[in-house]
Amino acid sequence: IPYIRRKIDYVLRATGVDPESHSGKALLNVLENYPRDELFQIDEKLLAEFAVAVAQLEERPRIRVLARPDKFNRFVSVLVFVPRDRFNTDVRVAIANYLSEVYEG
Repeated sequence: IPYIRRKIDYVLRATGVDPESHSGKALLNVLENYPRDELFQIDEKLLAEFAVAVAQLEERPRIRVLARPDKFNRFVSVLVFVPRDRFNTDVRVAIANYLSEVYEG
């Protein structure tokens, strides 16, 4: 999809990584697995910031929350990353409850 391809090209240029390097391949992997709906809606600069943040989780797994309100402030898209060894049903429910409380819904 040309629109998404342009965004991915922007991220690679903005971050300055060589797509053939380890970091470049990690970043491309993040972008290839990024939620498609998000790729259409997120702006390029924020996508670059979020993609780098997610790629860094490969090297140092930790809890990370990336929130993006839409252009009209009608909704918020939240990506939550939790290391596998810390993730379970109780954590999932706690995250859902917390986000519901924070975003009033």
